[in-house]
Amino acid sequence: MAIRFLGKCQIKPRVVLCWKSNGFCEEFEESATKLVKLDIVFESVDRHSQMCFKFKYRNSSHVECRNRPDTDWNVTMVTEPNKLMLTIASHFPASFSAVLCKIIGDECKNLSLIYRLTQIEQNTQKLLMILPVESLEFCVRVWRSDVAFSGKQLLCPYYTRQWMGLSLLGILSVLAIVLLFVYMVWQFTTKVVSAPLWSRTVLLMYSPDSEEHKAFVCAFADILKTELHCNIILDLWDSGSVAEIGIVSWLYSKRELVETEGGKIIIIWSKRSQDLYNQWNTLDPVCGLHHSDLHDLFNTSMACVYNDFSRNRRINDYSIIYFDGLCSKGNIPEIFTKVPKYRMLKDFSSLVRELQSVTELPCSLKLGTKFLVRKLLKSEKMQKLRNMIEKCRKLQECGLLWCEERNCSD
Repeated sequence: MAIRFLGKCQIKPRVVLCWKSNGFCEEFEESATKLVKLDIVFESVDRHSQMCFKFKYRNSSHVECRNRPDTDWNVTMVTEPNKLMLTIASHFPASFSAVLCKIIGDECKNLSLIYRLTQIEQNTQKLLMILPVESLEFCVRVWRSDVAFSGKQLLCPYYTRQWMGLSLLGILSVLAIVLLFVYMVWQFTTKVVSAPLWSRTVLLMYSPDSEEHKAFVCAFADILKTELHCNIILDLWDSGSVAEIGIVSWLYSKRELVETEGGKIIIIWSKRSQDLYNQWNTLDPVCGLHHSDLHDLFNTSMACVYNDFSRNRRINDYSIIYFDGLCSKGNIPEIFTKVPKYRMLKDFSSLVRELQSVTELPCSLKLGTKFLVRKLLKSEKMQKLRNMIEKCRKLQECGLLWCEERNCSD
């Protein structure tokens, strides 16, 4: 191998052959020479693509390799039980040597005699060298042995396969963990969205202000039923039983069912509810408990509530909700002081947590609740409910929510 300097060289570096492997160039110290002329020729050199020139001057150095990417010879290895099979392809007659070694620390210690093979004629036939081994824990060094300067290629089938296997195993393990995590998140999200922990018996009480108000109550009940999977008890959905046994028997039987199943009673309050309550409250409380109107839902509900509150019985079963624009907290009577009150739809997430069957929620379930509430608030059903509330609000402003004979314009 030779190198030629073009133009004047103001410095005189030392030039040495080196074998480049894994980013490091191992020097052949015996080849070192000083630049005394523009042409330097190195005799008896393995002209492999990994053989390079290294220029050293003072504390700096530079490695220059051949521009040709091809090589004069190459070796491939195939592993079989108790043997390594080396296939050497050379473009010209050459001799090759190989030795088994075992990696100990940073070095590969020789463990066998040197095996030699020579290609006498220049042909395309490949050389085959078989090395007996006890296991695949061994590596092999291969080099040209008919030249003075030749680098040694290191082939380690066991370690290569081991690291590939470990890498593949690591990738598969990480992938399995990720898939397991995604599956657990999916299962948890499915549980949260399907709301098994919210599946409670809920009795709805309300004042029948108008047909629009009843439709809005049904829409809210539908959200609790379809989105939170609650068992909703609503007279509008059970009109057959109400007509058969009467509102009083129906309501008190459902109240007992709520108590038995550990459910909740939600009272939907409005300004009209306040007026009706004031009218009911002016009656003799004892008579109010035994009124004879079989179709008066609100008075029957208030009688049921008064019965529980006067005996301090199952007050925790009750909750009151009121909607912005239709009512304010000041419209709720003092009798409900100890009852939780929720402003809709601002406190919808608090109502959802109230409907849960567990008292103390883990952090993961709280996150699931937030996810569910956000999903519901953006749903089409919730938007429909907002539109119905807005319609009721406009009717109430015009005084038509309870008196539909009058006309109202937008």
